[in-house]
Amino acid sequence: MKTANASATLLVICTGLLVLHVVCAWPWAVYAALVLGLLGILSHSFSNAVATIWMKLAYGMSLISSSIVLGIVFYLVLLPVALVARMFTKDPLMLSRNYATYFVKIDKTVDKKDLEKPW
Repeated sequence: MKTANASATLLVICTGLLVLHVVCAWPWAVYAALVLGLLGILSHSFSNAVATIWMKLAYGMSLISSSIVLGIVFYLVLLPVALVARMFTKDPLMLSRNYATYFVKIDKTVDKKDLEKPW
């Protein structure tokens, strides 16, 4: 990882730890931010290693959180809409075997305007 990106990543982690200290009053967060910041300044290899681990953690969380968000959207939005639609409509796709034929007869005369703008 580039040194500038690694330094920016360490700066973000240290800032997050300081915010945790302010919000939750955890004294260890200040010491952790100080240690990470000093080691990042003194050793570029350490900052590259921390940035690489941080990016791998972020990638792993993105794999998990996208599945969770999509599952929540499915079960809280799409499933209720589908169940309500199923209760109030009567076989709009003609999927049941109750029909003698699946051909739909449409009595409409086609004129020139229908073919000019098909979309």
